[in-house]
Amino acid sequence: MEQRGSWQIQQAAEAVGLEPEDARRGIDYLASLGLVEFPSEETPEFVLLGSQVAAMRLINDAERELAANLEQMAVARAGLAEILSSFMPLNFWSPGPVAVEMLTDLRSVAVYLNKATELAREQILTMHPAPAMAPAQSAEAATRTKSLVDRGLDLRTIYQQSLAGVPRIAKHLTDIRMAGYEVRLSPTVPFRMIIFDRRRVIIPIDPNNGKAGAMAIEGEALVRALISVFEYCWQHSSYEEAGTITAELNLGPQEQAVLRMLATGATDETIARNLTVSLRTVNRVVCRIMKAIGADSRFQAGMIAARLGLIH
Repeated sequence: MEQRGSWQIQQAAEAVGLEPEDARRGIDYLASLGLVEFPSEETPEFVLLGSQVAAMRLINDAERELAANLEQMAVARAGLAEILSSFMPLNFWSPGPVAVEMLTDLRSVAVYLNKATELAREQILTMHPAPAMAPAQSAEAATRTKSLVDRGLDLRTIYQQSLAGVPRIAKHLTDIRMAGYEVRLSPTVPFRMIIFDRRRVIIPIDPNNGKAGAMAIEGEALVRALISVFEYCWQHSSYEEAGTITAELNLGPQEQAVLRMLATGATDETIARNLTVSLRTVNRVVCRIMKAIGADSRFQAGMIAARLGLIH
């Protein structure tokens, strides 16, 4: 078959003695390996590629993904260096004592938050990364929020942009903005944090495990540094709905679903199975997505989507 130019599925099925549906599945599999190419979406014809051509394309794609990965690492290193140079002065540990209380269960965390909320008199700053808090924790936070708004405190909060796509979080953001909160969205939020009156801070023991508990910190030096981290994130955030970005890129529901799975490293076969579509359809959607967001590779498409807050 490789000696011939273009083929149609019916012709290929007859040539190898398969039913058309079985031949289609085989062709989709070869397409996922880069051994088959569909020159046009308007025609059902396909072209078999030599193994050397497919291998070179695979190598080129891997090189582009590696280059994009190295670029992202360089950006991350530069950002970390800027934070350290701006927010961690040489005398960081010197002024005053630092008290740290380890709250190793969620009930202790809730008790501390309620107490710190009652004691707050001037200002509360908060940061909320993805994933969203559990509904029960969100309900407790909403109760504390109402008492703060009623007392007229200066209230600022930063939410990870992708959370604006969660219906209950989107409603919560609208409610607190109407009540007087200053709300901003950021493509990335480093960790969950609440700062009370610029005197005390609570942060998670393990940012990747909300059930591990939290650290309650009091002490001028450490609290001042964490306030600087909040202010840095505040200056690099804005109030912009993630849905607005999606609309501007003109990505439909299917494209958005494929984009989310691309960012998790899902294979074309997995995406096709989850969406109950053919591999060829997945290939076409991936091409449209990469063109829409200006990505040169599947890996870069996932990275850009994460940076824009399109994944939740």
